Amino acid sequence: MASPSSPGGLQAALERLRAGDLDAAEAMVAPLLAADPAHAQALHLGGEIAARAGRLSLAASRLDAAACCAPDPAILASAARVHWRLGDLGAASAAARRSLEARPGFLPALLVDALARHAS
Repeated sequence: MASPSSPGGLQAALERLRAGDLDAAEAMVAPLLAADPAHAQALHLGGEIAARAGRLSLAASRLDAAACCAPDPAILASAARVHWRLGDLGAASAAARRSLEARPGFLPALLVDALARHAS
């Protein structure tokens, strides 16, 4: 079995997330984050796990940290979506715009940006 810190460990956690086994996915990501709190991929996956579990504040914290480590358009769009769900429209729009600056026309970011602008 792959260690949690290996790419296979992240893949296994992603598979658990996709299967809906949030507890197992979190258990696979948590040791990696404890060992390397700036691991952008683990933070992104951990943020998605937390968001799916309804732990939106934790999700936002992890996704914001991931975006600081690696300002990838997908990470930024995920952060935007979680901030929108929290009702933080300013942060949602800002993250969506950063995502769109890096990848113009990126649909997930466009959608969140439109939702945030419409709601404000």
